[in-house]
Amino acid sequence: MADHNVAGDEILRLKAELSKALQREKTLQAQLHSSTSKSVQLESKSASANLAKCPLLDTLPLEIRRQIYRNLLVNPIVGTKESVIDNFGAYTKYGLAPEILVTCRQINEEATSILYGSTPFFIECTQYPPDADDQYPTCYCCSCGKCNCSCQSERSFVYDTQIRGHLNCSPLTRHWNKYGVRNSFMTLEQLPAFQKVRNWKVVTSTNRCDGYERYYPSWDLRQFCQAIYSSAPKSIQILLVPPTENMQQHLYQDYTECTLFPLRYLRNVGSLNISAASPRDVTDPGSADPEFTFNDGDLPSPELSKELQLVATGTSPVELMFQMQRSLVRYAQSFERFEPFQLHMEIPLSMEIHESFGPEHDEKYRLSIEIWNYYRNTELPVHPVEEALSQSILAAGSDNMTEFKEQRTIVVEYLEPQYRQIVIFAGNINGFIK
Repeated sequence: MADHNVAGDEILRLKAELSKALQREKTLQAQLHSSTSKSVQLESKSASANLAKCPLLDTLPLEIRRQIYRNLLVNPIVGTKESVIDNFGAYTKYGLAPEILVTCRQINEEATSILYGSTPFFIECTQYPPDADDQYPTCYCCSCGKCNCSCQSERSFVYDTQIRGHLNCSPLTRHWNKYGVRNSFMTLEQLPAFQKVRNWKVVTSTNRCDGYERYYPSWDLRQFCQAIYSSAPKSIQILLVPPTENMQQHLYQDYTECTLFPLRYLRNVGSLNISAASPRDVTDPGSADPEFTFNDGDLPSPELSKELQLVATGTSPVELMFQMQRSLVRYAQSFERFEPFQLHMEIPLSMEIHESFGPEHDEKYRLSIEIWNYYRNTELPVHPVEEALSQSILAAGSDNMTEFKEQRTIVVEYLEPQYRQIVIFAGNINGFIK
């Protein structure tokens, strides 16, 4: 009996020691884990500190860094026609290193303003047709919608705005102009750099209509002003090229005012200056008379110049018809589920998808052929919404606000009752389900 009690006591003692040993093991493991975690954290902090150190950002003061950025990102050539002479500038070496902007966020924030704000950027607001021939008229009407040019037509407007040989000549468009297929359906608004430039040197002309030259350019400020209207640049210098001798018989009254009309889109511009161009400002001597003879009316009157300066540098409200027209199209498209038919709403009745949107929409064009859009069939009565949308596009392209609002009213009055019915039916269905 005594032996049994001794054995029992020994077992209890061993269990107690085992329990203490297990507890000590847990404590040691916890201490080891804590020590390892602290070590890892210290190593991580040390590695992060090493990665965060940058000789350029941590050693050099901002003034020195800005001087380095200027050496890498500033070249006055971007403000001259020489920047776009060689194949639209695609092969011109500017000696700049804009790749530094993608190294890190801080450098991008410090250097972007130097690249786009240290020197003016040149742009020549011309567009040459990709292959002008007798199929399309070589006519480019004014954008004010007020003059009575005999060549105004739906086709001439569409040709000017939809079929492009290249973008306006500028250092910012040179690579797009190099690859003609890529730029065929682009606009300046699709290039974010246009919103960043602070100073512009803009060459344009009253040369609008000329049926004598097969590859005659279209001069138009509209696309440029639409691209920068919200960027509030510090300065814009407009250089006007006089009309050619062939143009004199085609000029309409107030043609200079019509040419400069798109400047009325702009607000909050630091300064606007309008002056005469010289031959050294034009990339293609064939697009202007070599003598650059200015006649009365070729330059804006002092009153018009002052008015445009007050408008562009002011903060008054402005109705941007091209934005209003896009909103109208999006509203109408919300009633159509078939995407090819939605794209049709963005173009005049005379145009097709493959002519207006590029090869990426070829499949939608194929579908639009297989499933004919009878709403746009000009051989039948055209649907009133399609007709009004087409006319609104033309009105917006000629800055004819009165006509645009009339066409917008037709679209809204036709579709709004349908929208109200949709809302009522959706409420009824929702109530029934609940």
